[in-house]
Amino acid sequence: MAQNCTLAALWDIQRTNWRADIWKLPLNALWSVVYFGLKKFGESLDKAGWDQPLHILEHMPVGFRTSIHGAMETRLANELFVSDQGFEYSNVVRKELKKYSLARATLASFSATASTLILGWLIFDQGSLGAMDLIRRLSERVARDRAASDFVFGEGVGRVFYGVFSPSVSWTDTVLSLAFYGVFLALVAFVVAVAYYPLRAKLGLEQRRLIKCIDDLEQRLIVESHRRLRESSKN
Repeated sequence: MAQNCTLAALWDIQRTNWRADIWKLPLNALWSVVYFGLKKFGESLDKAGWDQPLHILEHMPVGFRTSIHGAMETRLANELFVSDQGFEYSNVVRKELKKYSLARATLASFSATASTLILGWLIFDQGSLGAMDLIRRLSERVARDRAASDFVFGEGVGRVFYGVFSPSVSWTDTVLSLAFYGVFLALVAFVVAVAYYPLRAKLGLEQRRLIKCIDDLEQRLIVESHRRLRESSKN
């Protein structure tokens, strides 16, 4: 996996497949909020003694597979989980691959947070805005700029006037703000996706995660083997 974590290799993958990923990255960021919210809710129910929702969440996708994450997960399966007969896609292996793929949701959530903070600081000089607040304020600014440009006494006077009396925000203003936020989010997600694995590899974190992944897989396989032995002995 080491040679696959270089910045040049991942940049080449992202550069080649950016058209396929441009719409997935913003959607993954939005879905990550829902996914982690449901996961937290499921864990709370599990502590209360109802584990069924958490089992259902295990089959819920963490997001669209982008080119970089897809390549890394495929190579992980090829190098670590391959057998003589092909991929060993048992339930045990699927669960370990699902844990590894959680990086997609984590990066998407981080990208959304970073995009919101950066835009809030650059445009409104505030780093504490949430995504909905940011989009609302962007829409209001677009509406104010549009109204000021059509003001009868000139744009300068219009900005002062509509700074006091806010114009109504149209659907067009909201869509333009969402589009701007989505494009910026996609750019941030591109940068984060390309830098994530090389940075982890440089710090030794990727190797530790792979070792833990293998250890967890071994433990799961041992438990699964014991279960099957018990079932066969009963029969």
